[in-house]
Amino acid sequence: MRKLTYSDVLWRELKKGVPREEAIYRADRWSERQEKKEKKEKKMTDHKPLPVAGYTAQIDENVQMVNLNKRAEERILRDIDLYGMNPDVDKRWLAIAKNHIEQGFMAMNRAIFKPQRIKLDGDE
Repeated sequence: MRKLTYSDVLWRELKKGVPREEAIYRADRWSERQEKKEKKEKKMTDHKPLPVAGYTAQIDENVQMVNLNKRAEERILRDIDLYGMNPDVDKRWLAIAKNHIEQGFMAMNRAIFKPQRIKLDGDE
């Protein structure tokens, strides 16, 4: 059996006739409950992530800002996915919108983390 997703829950609520904002609220709550459940089920291990060239250590505030951005981006992308289920929506323009949203959030996160250029072999 396929694992239930946020979009599935949202679509189910909308099909029941629940107003859009309430359906999103319910799907968000479902998603939060799923995250808590998965965290309990997973055995958490402490590990140091591998460094990525050009990125530097970040203060907690920066990490929190980017995490907030990621959640906001995900909510918008899920709306776009939902709109894509409507046969009357122009899929080409929807793809353009999705691409621009992703680029915008990427730019915002880079503005916060400020990655630096890296040195290559042969550079002084």
